[in-house]
Amino acid sequence: MLRPWLSILLIAAISSGCATTQNLTVADRQKLKSIAISPDVKKAETMYYSGPENWTPPLIALFRTSKPIGEDLELQALSNNIHIDQIALEEVTAAFKSAGRVNVEADRGRSANLLSIRIVEYGFSVPNGFSSKLVPVLMLICSITDSTGRVIWKGSHLVLPLGNPAKAEKPEDLYQQPMLIEQAWRIAAKAAAENIAKQL
Repeated sequence: MLRPWLSILLIAAISSGCATTQNLTVADRQKLKSIAISPDVKKAETMYYSGPENWTPPLIALFRTSKPIGEDLELQALSNNIHIDQIALEEVTAAFKSAGRVNVEADRGRSANLLSIRIVEYGFSVPNGFSSKLVPVLMLICSITDSTGRVIWKGSHLVLPLGNPAKAEKPEDLYQQPMLIEQAWRIAAKAAAENIAKQL
């Protein structure tokens, strides 16, 4: 059986399908003064989950005998208006503003350069084979295109179960306290976004 972080690396590599980093050329770096950030965040169709499967949320157990816990957590997040794409957008915007390497324009019309965000992988995993608790996993890719649509820069970061910045939580606690889902994803998104912003 693959360790959780190895399986995530494999899935992320297949999902991204292309190089995840591209440095600015000297000429592009001299011209890049500002960016606008696209609100259209593309994300993986399904949430990644690698954890205990023997816990069933209260009440739901009365109507079914088995269902992946990951799906339960994702539905619980959505029903409580917790959206990973919105979290990623907020954290990437904050990170690039804080980094100060380029001006971040609120209006798309004020910059010829557009930064796009892609969530290759997101979800939860056990941090190791000896734990039944969960930590967030997340892979972000950010790319900047110029006025002609040419990609001039690309950066990425993968938040793995190993060395995770978030506190490990029991799956039942995540389900019963959805704010813990939001908190975990935000911690992961902040870590990924800050790392990517430093790559510019």
